[in-house]
Amino acid sequence: MPNGFHGPKSAWEQLVEPLKVLDPELEPFARDHGFELLKNEREWASRSMHWKSKGLGRSISIFLDEKQKGWKFWVCASKEMDHVCYWKNVYLKDSVPIEK
Repeated sequence: MPNGFHGPKSAWEQLVEPLKVLDPELEPFARDHGFELLKNEREWASRSMHWKSKGLGRSISIFLDEKQKGWKFWVCASKEMDHVCYWKNVYLKDSVPIEK
């Protein structure tokens, strides 16, 4: 995925609008559970929640796919052991049309 959106501001606003609709639900959920909520990491249309629990790093992310055609919903858990990071991740939804 490229770092950052490359296009006019009006196109950026159109891309992030569906995510802004989620914010009133995501913000209190993240706050109530002690999760860190990040918006548009690396200047890419996204919402991510990160937290640590029982020695595992955990993430939930909704982000725009590389072709800017749809959304991906991704979950991940990671743990560092003996200076090696182990990951388990899965896309729960892939290429959901932007309109939804």
